[in-house]
Parts: sequence; C-alpha cells; structure tokens
Amino acid sequence: MNKLKTYQKFQFDSTGVILKKIVDFQNEVDEFRCLISLNLNCGAVITGYPVQVSCGERGHSDMVMMKDKLDEDLIYVSISSISAVRIYNAMEYVQVLSSGKFLAPLKKEEQITRLEAKRRVQQSWLDSQLNFPIVIDWDTLPLNDDDYNSYLKTTVDGIIGIFKDIAKDEIGQASLKVISEFRLEYQKNSEAQCSRDGQSIVCKFDFHFHPKKSESLKSKFEALL
Repeated sequence: MNKLKTYQKFQFDSTGVILKKIVDFQNEVDEFRCLISLNLNCGAVITGYPVQVSCGERGHSDMVMMKDKLDEDLIYVSISSISAVRIYNAMEYVQVLSSGKFLAPLKKEEQITRLEAKRRVQQSWLDSQLNFPIVIDWDTLPLNDDDYNSYLKTTVDGIIGIFKDIAKDEIGQASLKVISEFRLEYQKNSEAQCSRDGQSIVCKFDFHFHPKKSESLKSKFEALL
C-alpha cells in the first residue's frame, strides 16, 4: 500500500466543509465514529465528535457542536476560532473526505486478484439464489487500483442484500421474477445511475459501495420494478 498516494486522495476543504462531511457521515452510520481534535486560536485543544454544524443559519456565526470524547458534555465552538483540525485514524475516512471518490485502503492480506474477485462474485450470486444472473463487463474495470477487486466483491454483496430485502414479501418476489438479468457497469466518478433495458436492470457507478448507499440504491431499484 502506497501511503503517500492514499493521503493524496484527501481533498482540501474549508474547516466548515470538513466538519460538515464528518457530521453527515456519522448521521448515516448512526454512531460516533470519527474522533477529531480542534486546535483553537487561543491555544486550547478540544477532542471529541462533531454533532452539528451551523453555517450562518438564522443569522448566527458558523459554529460546530462537539461531544466530548469521554463525557456527555457538549461544547460549542466558533469555526472562525479553529486554527487546525486533527482527524484520528484518517485512513478509515478516505471515502468521506474525498467526497466518495475513493475508499479506505486495504491491508495487503485483504487484497485479492481479479480472478479471485470473479470467483467470489460468482459464488456470492449463486448463494443468494436470486432468480436472475449478474453480468459484469470486467474488461472496463480499473486495473491500477490494488484495492479495487475487493471493493467490487463488497459492492456485489451489498447489492445482493438490497435485492433480498426487496424480496422479503410476495409483492417484491413477484416484481423480481420478471427480471432477466442485472448488469453492473463501471462509470467513473458517478453516483449510481439505474435504468431498465427491457427485462434487465442496468446499474452504472464507481462500485464504491458503502452501507450508506443502500437505501438510495434500493429506492432506485424499486422505482424500476
């Protein structure tokens, strides 16, 4: 893993934007995950989890509400008083702080080859017992990202979970029975675009699946059934 290239994936943003990205992420995962420290102009340091960010709302100055690292105390901080933001375990939040363009890097032992990805994807789909096949144009996928094969497998597992959730009742099962295939197509730096092509569902995106994408993708699939 080339750590320099990984850190270069992080974007430069204003303090308010960085804090807003973290707050939005924590809202989606329903837990405090991203621990940070704020260095203030006065020399004080506050360590905790961002809860809310107010960017000029109701005529107030830009503020961030922080939950203390250990206690249930809340601390309100003026964003203009912040001189630096420290993000702990930053590698875990590459996806958040790169606006979804990149995912957190994997350890070497967690990476798999393209051939192994094909095997695992095929097996996962067979195990799902969905009544239609998955079709992936493997030749169009990126080859220069060591983590990509593993993330593709995770993407397919996430999509299987969505279809199984749709099929939890008779109405959903009946809707899926008319589908002849599911096509997964790579489209760089794209939010998922889903469409119907006859009896096929076509989904195009970067295959950067994250649990927070689940509800959005499910809604798009259901709209096509």
